[in-house]
Amino acid sequence: MKHFLLFFIVLLPALLPAQNYNRSLGVRTGSSRSIFYEIPNDGLSSYRFMLTSRNGGQNVAAMKIFRHYRMPELPEYLTFYYGYGAHAGYVRWKEEYDNRVDRHFSAPIAGLDALVGLAYDFTEIPVSLTIDARPFFDYGGANIFSISPGDICLGAILHF
Repeated sequence: MKHFLLFFIVLLPALLPAQNYNRSLGVRTGSSRSIFYEIPNDGLSSYRFMLTSRNGGQNVAAMKIFRHYRMPELPEYLTFYYGYGAHAGYVRWKEEYDNRVDRHFSAPIAGLDALVGLAYDFTEIPVSLTIDARPFFDYGGANIFSISPGDICLGAILHF
């Protein structure tokens, strides 16, 4: 058992940088909490599939992400990325009537998303830390049409 643990602590991190990463698994925290899976596309773009929890409901999103590595304006360990996509799901809310009765509602939503952010890419381990903004608009729900100019989140991505 000690040898097995020693392998994971010492040897596995030494072998990881030699791999060619083409898939990613990540999380975003903030007012919208998300988990996502990302697969590469041609060149420096990829497809990201997200499951997001916000406004008491959930939605799924598909996005196309573009990356710019080693921009002259940024240090070499920072990556600028942006993207666009669409989402669908549902939201929940409650309304109070006569200061006594709470009524709970849920309704479907659909909308469009954008994404812009920076990733700090570690060179020794296959992990990136991110900060990004995800403006979106929803059609449906309590307000029929709502817009959020920037859902700012911190995140982490594991590349494998």
